[in-house]
Amino acid sequence: MSALAKVLLAHDFSQPAGAALAAALEVAQAFGAEVHVVHVLPRRLELLSPYELKLPEPLIREFQQEAHRKLEPILAELRAAGLRGESHLREGDPARRIADEAERLGADLIVMGTRGHTGLKHLLLGSVAERTHRIAPCPVLSVPAPEAA
Repeated sequence: MSALAKVLLAHDFSQPAGAALAAALEVAQAFGAEVHVVHVLPRRLELLSPYELKLPEPLIREFQQEAHRKLEPILAELRAAGLRGESHLREGDPARRIADEAERLGADLIVMGTRGHTGLKHLLLGSVAERTHRIAPCPVLSVPAPEAA
C-alpha cells in the first residue's frame, strides 16, 4: 500500500468532529501524511427550502474570527503529534466546499465526523457526510460520534 500524502479533516467543532480528529491523527501518523483541516462557514441559513436567510456581513466576520480561534488548538494538537498541517476556512455549502478543498489540495483521504441523524432530523437536515461521500474526489472516512456514557 502506498503512503498517503495528504489527509483532509473536515471539522465543524462538534463532538463527532473531535472523534474524526483522533482518527485523522492516527491515519496521518501511520502513513506519514500531512493533515489539512477545513471548516466551512455557511453564507446563508437554509430554513426550509426554498427560503433562505442571508447572513449579515458583520455576523459573517464574527463567525470567521471565531472559527480561526477554534482552529488554532486543532493545529496545535497536530503539531504536538509531530504532524505537519494547515487550516483552511471556506464558505458555502459544506459538502461542496469540502470536496472542492480535497480536489484543490490533491487530498488522498477525507476524514469527517457524522452525527448519525435519523428520521425527520435526517430528512430535514440531510447529511453533510453523505453528500460529501457522493461528490468527493477521493475516499471519505466517516467517523461516528462516540456513544454517550
